Amino acid sequence: MATAPKQPPSPLNRQAQNTLPAMLTQLVNKGVLRQMDANIAKQQAEQKQQNLIVWLIQQKVTNATEIAQAISEAHQLSLIDLASFPTQDALIPLLSVEQIRQFQAIPILKFGLMVKVAIADPVALDHIAALKKVLGEQLEAVVIEYPAFQQLLKKRLHDLGEDDELNESNIGLSLSEEQRQHSYYLDSTNLERLDNDDLAITRFVDRLLEHAIQQKTSDIHIEPYEDVFRIRYRIDGMLHVVSTPPKKSAQQLVSRLKVMSRMNISERRLPQDGNIRFEYDNKQQKMDFRVNT
Repeated sequence: MATAPKQPPSPLNRQAQNTLPAMLTQLVNKGVLRQMDANIAKQQAEQKQQNLIVWLIQQKVTNATEIAQAISEAHQLSLIDLASFPTQDALIPLLSVEQIRQFQAIPILKFGLMVKVAIADPVALDHIAALKKVLGEQLEAVVIEYPAFQQLLKKRLHDLGEDDELNESNIGLSLSEEQRQHSYYLDSTNLERLDNDDLAITRFVDRLLEHAIQQKTSDIHIEPYEDVFRIRYRIDGMLHVVSTPPKKSAQQLVSRLKVMSRMNISERRLPQDGNIRFEYDNKQQKMDFRVNT
């Protein structure tokens, strides 16, 4: 049986390089994915509000090994086999349950002042500065495969006395009672009975922006997941879950912010940039917010 020669992968054009995550760009450059398939994967994961790595594995677009290799190469991090790192009981208390879920990183080796943490998702790299404040400056992130990370996460949470079921939608999404009493907590219970109530959405967004100013927030993360919707503030380099509004309010909240930013609310595939000129304190003060999707 004759087979056609395999065509070399087409290099990514400049626009695609700017819009695709580094992991997908690396998979395309290595010929694991075609550029069209990478774009479709990103779009469909976003539409389903699902973790991109989970989506790639579940849809069998590629496998966990190739994904881990791509993350390692794209971000110039070591790729390791977790089996080569024996369990160190001294590592268990280094991060709390909440910190593990927030940082999406797990300590696997400590030697003197040096600490290695395992990650499986590039999102964790956003937390490196905050992690260094907790674990010290001699911190090194290494990549492990996503299923191995999930197994390690389950074991570490068990060691810390928490055995709840794990999936990509409950990592970092829960709010403890202590957090709810904190000044950065933003109550969203008035949205629980939301039924296409634009006024309730408008009031909540206004309260969100003013509250973020009061808390001296540098970034606001609006994060709709498949099962849960959360809002996080970055304060002094640390990300805090401040509210978990009802999932049904996610699209309306995002649309409201797009309208305020003068974005195209119907565009959900391409990244957009906008700006909000927000008036607060009875319109006595103003603050500019840069918004991007």
